[in-house]
Amino acid sequence: MKASKTDINNLKKIQDVDAQIKTVKSAVKAMPEIKEFALVSEKLKEVSEQLKKVEMMKKNVTKRYEKMRVEDQGL
Repeated sequence: MKASKTDINNLKKIQDVDAQIKTVKSAVKAMPEIKEFALVSEKLKEVSEQLKKVEMMKKNVTKRYEKMRVEDQGL
């Protein structure tokens, strides 16, 4: 007995669904890691924002220092 096109298509669909089920199961198992990664990612964003602020402060202090140095040399 030869498999019909419909049988082959149905088999492919079943295999696709099986693959999707495996993917979902893997994702569910990885949920704690995904949550942890999200928390780490959020913290990294916060640290990055703080670093930008510190860099801006450093630029401002450097500018003020240079200005004071120029003024001191002018005296």
